[in-house]
Amino acid sequence: MNEDIKLIILLGVCSYIIDIYSGKNTYYKSCYNKYNVQIELLIHHILNIYAQFGWLSNNKILLQGYVISCIILLCHWNANNDRCILTEKINKKCNIPIEKPFRDILYAIGFKHLKYYNILHRIYIFVTGIIALYKLSKL
Repeated sequence: MNEDIKLIILLGVCSYIIDIYSGKNTYYKSCYNKYNVQIELLIHHILNIYAQFGWLSNNKILLQGYVISCIILLCHWNANNDRCILTEKINKKCNIPIEKPFRDILYAIGFKHLKYYNILHRIYIFVTGIIALYKLSKL
């Protein structure tokens, strides 16, 4: 398995652990023991790490997937009022208000509390998608 993939999975697992244990008795109280929900949440964290940092890879397949995921993600956010369908699905299963954000690494370090977070995040995804395209042209 590619080292970049291993790192994405490892960081995704770390992000999941931080999220689940910081909200075990409050945020995720109603779904802490629902293993199917926990697996979905873990996958969401891994996908999120890829969406945030996949552009750093030099693996051609990961970069191609990253560019495609940027396009899909930006279109999805545009069609769904800056909401992620995975977040909404997990929030519903955990009895968390639908407007509550995904508690990813950006949430943990406080970025999601910024006034212009949504537009900044869209710009970040767009720019990193362009960087990934540039890197692909050089491979």
